[in-house]
Amino acid sequence: MAPTLKRKNQNPYGPDERVRAWQSFGHATGTVRADDVLRGDDPIVVEHHPWFEHVDTPTAEAKNVWSEMPPPPDHRDHPGVDVQTSSLANVPPERLVRATSTFWQNEGFAPGSLGEKAGLPPTGRGWGIAVGQVVEISHPLVRRHPESFEFMRRTVTLADVERLAAEDTKTEGV
Repeated sequence: MAPTLKRKNQNPYGPDERVRAWQSFGHATGTVRADDVLRGDDPIVVEHHPWFEHVDTPTAEAKNVWSEMPPPPDHRDHPGVDVQTSSLANVPPERLVRATSTFWQNEGFAPGSLGEKAGLPPTGRGWGIAVGQVVEISHPLVRRHPESFEFMRRTVTLADVERLAAEDTKTEGV
């Protein structure tokens, strides 16, 4: 005699148990709203049992969208990933310039690709610099269009005041 296999998605609720929908959902013949209470042997419960829980489940333990969401993947231990940032935080202020025009550099198609060979119109894929964006003075667009960039104004610091006061003192003594 062959063993009887239990269905994986079998309804865990008994016929006399009362269950509550923990979230609204639609099915073939209608809609079940959150907190609707049905019997465990109701055809909707039998067919859609993951959407139900016991009526006496405490609120703190009740299912919700967030408790049913799988945990996010852990990306910390992937040796092949090299994340780099392009930060201007460590660039000296005298090397920073601000764009006075907007630029768009179309990247087009990959060299040798079917798109390039077919001579198709630009893809719209690329990168840009917007008016007001701060970049380092060595950026290729600054070199090509220096008239479209200006040196940044900066706030006065105590060091500036002291330096200029010392220069004034030197000139007065002469």
